[in-house]
Amino acid sequence: MPLDVIRRVAIHEAGHVIAMHERGLLASTVGIRSDGGFTNLQKSCQEPLTTSQVETLLVELAAGGAAEEVCFGDIALVDAEDKNSDLARSLELVRSYSSNLCRLSTTELTNEADSTEKTAVRARQFGAGMLLEASKKAHALIIHRRDDVERLAALLVEKRFLTSQDLKEFFADPPAKSENLEAA
Repeated sequence: MPLDVIRRVAIHEAGHVIAMHERGLLASTVGIRSDGGFTNLQKSCQEPLTTSQVETLLVELAAGGAAEEVCFGDIALVDAEDKNSDLARSLELVRSYSSNLCRLSTTELTNEADSTEKTAVRARQFGAGMLLEASKKAHALIIHRRDDVERLAALLVEKRFLTSQDLKEFFADPPAKSENLEAA
């Protein structure tokens, strides 16, 4: 894999790790493979998820693309058929959560056929709103923590694989101050 692609993958995965760290979670592993990158969480979420948990997961999933956009100005395209992509996982999470949530809130609708159609429309609107809001939050987070994203990505480019211990050490070490700040 060319170095520019490795750096993009590292920035993407660093975005996920920083978003997880923001809510007090630590990835168990993060790495770069020949076919892309991966970030694994130490524990998985238990069902059923609350609205807040779904929103937080969506921000974490969006943070990889947000990091690419902030650092490179655009986001690399993913294979539309890849069911493990951030986009596919986000869409599935929103689809299942929003349709279940909207189904529960249609008791005021009396015509069953009408309620099914209205539920589907409400679910799509609700889900689109959740995705848009998660994208905005992820983008703001990455802008705020860009230095951490770039430092972590550099470490990932160097090592290609980081354990939870590597990440603990990374987050324990404060970033090096730039010479410009020290001179001021």
